[in-house]
Amino acid sequence: MLRRPVELATVCCLSAHSFICCLNDRLSAEAALRSAAKIGRLGVAEKIQRDGYGKKVLDYLKMSFTTGIKTGCRFLIIDAYNNEKLTNFYHKNGFRYLTGEHVGDTTRIMYFDLIRFIR
Repeated sequence: MLRRPVELATVCCLSAHSFICCLNDRLSAEAALRSAAKIGRLGVAEKIQRDGYGKKVLDYLKMSFTTGIKTGCRFLIIDAYNNEKLTNFYHKNGFRYLTGEHVGDTTRIMYFDLIRFIR
């Protein structure tokens, strides 16, 4: 029996997706349909933000998808809210914009190539 209340620190959900991977914002002969795990939502309780929990969750996901290569996923993707604080967080953790489009939209799709985590 718990004697003190427990607070939720982080939350994350995943789903399987496929998307067209294109280099330099153009579909080309190198474009291919790739499998990805989509991070549906990643949240950290406001009072513990900036304590490294979000990075730890992302690092755990990267490690779990690359250790022993248990999945066929090549990418992690997220449809991030398009605000500077969040997009900077994802950039610092190796995510890049999928395309140069949708700059003014509410969300932007970002991706992390798991090959970079293995090397």
